[in-house]
Amino acid sequence: VPGRVLAEVRPHSRAILASLGRRVAELDLALLGFVHPEMNRTFPWDPARVPWIAEELGRIAGAPQRGLIERVLDRFAEAVAGRLPGLEHQVVHNDWNDYNVLVSEAPGADREVLGVVDFGDMVRSCTVADLAVAACYAMLGKADPLGAAAAIVSGYRDVRPLPEDESGVLFDLVRARLAISVTMSARQ
Repeated sequence: VPGRVLAEVRPHSRAILASLGRRVAELDLALLGFVHPEMNRTFPWDPARVPWIAEELGRIAGAPQRGLIERVLDRFAEAVAGRLPGLEHQVVHNDWNDYNVLVSEAPGADREVLGVVDFGDMVRSCTVADLAVAACYAMLGKADPLGAAAAIVSGYRDVRPLPEDESGVLFDLVRARLAISVTMSARQ
């Protein structure tokens, strides 16, 4: 597969992040209607299933860090869990990290996301969870993390409309995926 992984490309311009958002939406649309019994698994990296990390809070070193994770869990229980059944669900890629995203070799502003590899984390979840995962990874290490996420969401919306109910849980799903990452790191 041609291209370089996104992790090797700097800076991550607004254009390249919008391109990432478009590819996430394109894959979500391509997977719409795909059914496989193994995709209905309970998968710990699915941001829509974040409540499992409550059992792991003792592994998080330091009260301030545990407090952050507890706030994510409280917010999820209050504002997201009850809304999940009403959202669109499908099989999603669920692992749009910098080492799975392939970018064109074109220099500078002409770079774009070509595709994604590593389909081992696929799972049936709410469709917006895929966008949340992409935004989560793209925000890491950025001077303007919300700007990075906004660029991805903008690109996504160019291809697939984001209904209000999905927009309403997106940020909480990003936070859920970050909380899962911290918890999995502590667990390991």
